Amino acid sequence: MTSPDGADTYLDRLFVLLDAFGHDQDSLTLGELVTRTGLPKTTVYRLAQALVRHRVLEHADRAYQLGPRLFELGELVPRVRVIRRQIKPFLRILRDQSQGTVALGMLDGEEVLYLLEASTDVHAENPLRDGQRIPVHCTAMGKAILAFSPPSLVERIVAARLPRYTPQTIVDPRKLRAELSLIRAQGYATEMEEHRLSHYAIAAPVLDPLGRVVAAMTVERENAPREFTRHVRELRLLAHNASVALAQRRRPRP
Repeated sequence: MTSPDGADTYLDRLFVLLDAFGHDQDSLTLGELVTRTGLPKTTVYRLAQALVRHRVLEHADRAYQLGPRLFELGELVPRVRVIRRQIKPFLRILRDQSQGTVALGMLDGEEVLYLLEASTDVHAENPLRDGQRIPVHCTAMGKAILAFSPPSLVERIVAARLPRYTPQTIVDPRKLRAELSLIRAQGYATEMEEHRLSHYAIAAPVLDPLGRVVAAMTVERENAPREFTRHVRELRLLAHNASVALAQRRRPRP
């Protein structure tokens, strides 16, 4: 419900403005912000100037871009900070053992949020970066997380329309449920050109002491459908070790 002073409406507009920025466009002119938000030009200008004053936005030539205040606040998010700090050492080991691209992600809403990405190849071109979101039903990390999520969440996602990204994307709810059952049994998920063509991945869940999924670790490959499966054993072991490390951190001190 909107409060009498209109604060909720103002806050909603602020987030509409911030949501206009994305990985495809990290710098936007006033006109582009008006087009993307659908808000009046005077409203966009007033909101943008207020956000600049608070360092949430900053000027970039004749455009706006996200400011350092958001980074500062993002680093304070407890769940993200703990997961990144505790699992980062295991992700580094996985990167060195696989000699490829590895990543860490967690569920946020009904999508996977990239938390960390690393590669032994400094010239590797990966369109996905920290802070980007990917779907759950057609990615290795997403399926690894979904397979160990509460049944209510699984059914909500499976029952909805499953978007098709490539010819290999699973859009049949029955097939997806069957694959999630297989993932729970074998302890890892695979992705075979289901989200992006020529992209392959395996992922394993990181669980808390009660068996609830916290995050997922993945090994990714471009144009190498046979190579990545060699790393299933170390992936599962490191995901397990990361789960143990998280459990030890949460264990109360004597």
